[in-house]
Amino acid sequence: RAAAQRNLATLDCKSHPLAIICSSCSLFTLISLPSAYKSPVLLGLYSALTIGRPHCWNPNLLKMLGEPNDLGRLQSIMQAIELACSSIQMHVNPAAAEATILSLSQYPQPYQACKFILENSQVANARFQAAGAIRDAAFREWGILTSADKGGLISFCLCFVMQHASSPEGYVQAKVSSVAAQLLKRGWLEFIAAEKEAFLLQIKQAVTGTHGIDVQFVGINFLESLVSEFSPATSTAMGLPREFHEQCRMSLERDYLKTFYSWAQEAAVGVTDKIIESSTEVPEVKVCTAALRLMLQILNWDFRYSSVDGAKTNIDVFSAEVRHDANNSRRSECIIVQPGPLWRDILLSSGHVIWLLNLYGSLRHKFSLKGYWLDCPIAVSARKLIVQFCSLAGTIFPTDNNAQMQEHHLIQLLSGIIQWVQPPDVISR
Repeated sequence: RAAAQRNLATLDCKSHPLAIICSSCSLFTLISLPSAYKSPVLLGLYSALTIGRPHCWNPNLLKMLGEPNDLGRLQSIMQAIELACSSIQMHVNPAAAEATILSLSQYPQPYQACKFILENSQVANARFQAAGAIRDAAFREWGILTSADKGGLISFCLCFVMQHASSPEGYVQAKVSSVAAQLLKRGWLEFIAAEKEAFLLQIKQAVTGTHGIDVQFVGINFLESLVSEFSPATSTAMGLPREFHEQCRMSLERDYLKTFYSWAQEAAVGVTDKIIESSTEVPEVKVCTAALRLMLQILNWDFRYSSVDGAKTNIDVFSAEVRHDANNSRRSECIIVQPGPLWRDILLSSGHVIWLLNLYGSLRHKFSLKGYWLDCPIAVSARKLIVQFCSLAGTIFPTDNNAQMQEHHLIQLLSGIIQWVQPPDVISR
């Protein structure tokens, strides 16, 4: 064994595949080697290195090594990852388990193995790790992947979350959805318009309910992940210059953000009647909640390219200048929303505010006797969105009508909100 180690030490560790074995004498690393390197000499050196480590030696698996990318090999890789995930959970040799999982994402082009794990593993954590490995490997190898390879990885992730939309393991779904969003952003400036539209058409069909409630829910969640990735404050580090992220941000804001808002709006409106008319909680509630949350996220965007004066400002709406009973006042911060004139039709002229107020008012009346109403997700999201509408400002309101549109907007909001104030006479105090 010592002689074998000395011989291997003379190899170029940056280019020779045997260096992988030197750095990690694990069964998983060996079965991941390209078949061209699985020679008798290599296996002999490996056996010399692993004397005294019987867990690394399996004649059946060694026989399997000569068969490139067959079902048995993929199953063995999956089992190794599943065992590593279970070992970490049970705190059994966690260092070796972590090294095994890390080797999956570090190995060149592990996509077939990762897809196999996602589609076949019964261990949720193994699927979670496989999704992360797809992202890590794709980021590292982006420059050598073909356009078809890049699009194929994104399509696989999107199809996976939609095909498993009813899965109870939400964190795996969220991970795969996040990977799809990150890969789509990574190629955003490379993909031609037709390629982007193909992806977004698939998302639109999901968000608008073409494929059912569960798929609609995951479609909205994907858009939430995508918007988060394009926002500099919440984007994933990709090792790229700031200009890349800024160009992606500008593209999304100018060409797609308003469209995403309209899809979310359509999704929420489409399930409203079912929610209000039902005597029990229905699956449509989660769709409406997710859509409201997405609309809130979009209005919280730091608008710069669709607004003349799109700087975001934090103000105290209950400052001492407004209310003089400082001892009893409740302070809250409000973010001024300034999306610009291009958003006027969808936010102010479409009846959207009336719909939102009616939705909250109807649900409030329906569930007013239930103590959990104020804190349930749909109520919280609706109230936050109403606050955002109260915070609209800037060039979305025309300057040539003496602020009449802004005044009408605020009166409309106040007329709805004032009905919910309890006790009613508190306003006159």
